[in-house]
Amino acid sequence: SGTNSDMTEGPVQSSSQYSVLLRTNQVISAGTLFHLEDASGNNLVTFAPTRQYYSIIFSSADLNTGTTYRVYTGGSSTGTLKDGVYTGGTYSGGTLRTSFTLSNIAQTVWF
Repeated sequence: SGTNSDMTEGPVQSSSQYSVLLRTNQVISAGTLFHLEDASGNNLVTFAPTRQYYSIIFSSADLNTGTTYRVYTGGSSTGTLKDGVYTGGTYSGGTLRTSFTLSNIAQTVWF
């Protein structure tokens, strides 16, 4: 989920599924894509928020400790958009904001 508040609470350490809170100091405009992929280029999520945002919380069974992930904003997707999330298709043209290696079940990453 995305938020436009600076009061976002991070993921919980007691969770059984990995999650990551991705934060920025710079507001990102509504409609600007947020894309997360692993180091092999496999898509985890491509999200098109309807409001400006400062942070995204993402939790998935596909997140694994020791794996490196890349965060992009902007760009475009050829996938099908439903409820703000693209499925299928290809993501391209975004700006690489950061890469990180997941080391905790609940982790905060600045981008």
